[in-house]
Amino acid sequence: MNFSRCLSALAPLARNARLGQCVAGLGQESLTDDNVQSYNTTRMAIFKHLDEEINSIRVRDPAARSYLEVFLCYPGLKAVALHRVSHWLWIKNWHLTARLLSGIGRFLTGIEIHPGAKIGRRLFIDHGMGVVI
Repeated sequence: MNFSRCLSALAPLARNARLGQCVAGLGQESLTDDNVQSYNTTRMAIFKHLDEEINSIRVRDPAARSYLEVFLCYPGLKAVALHRVSHWLWIKNWHLTARLLSGIGRFLTGIEIHPGAKIGRRLFIDHGMGVVI
């Protein structure tokens, strides 16, 4: 199963989400067309990176048997995916929200990546319990 097909099934749900209304009281910026367009472009870039990272893990790790297994069972992938979102929030000056998301990622995966850290494409963290970036 191709990961992009899984994401395209979720696209109608994601279209209904509104930026800025998810967390009450944080980032009271208006929802102009430019903000929504920037959000949609960033969201698609994050999904593109996620698909690329899953392919990279499948190539590098002989234990990875399927896209679904990598998506569900690899904490390094989850940590990097959460970091991409928290880094985007950090750049948009939503520092508290970015730090909270980073903390959730650390709790779920055992891998701590500061939201201000710049990481490249196709980063693969295998067996990363206790890793701090």
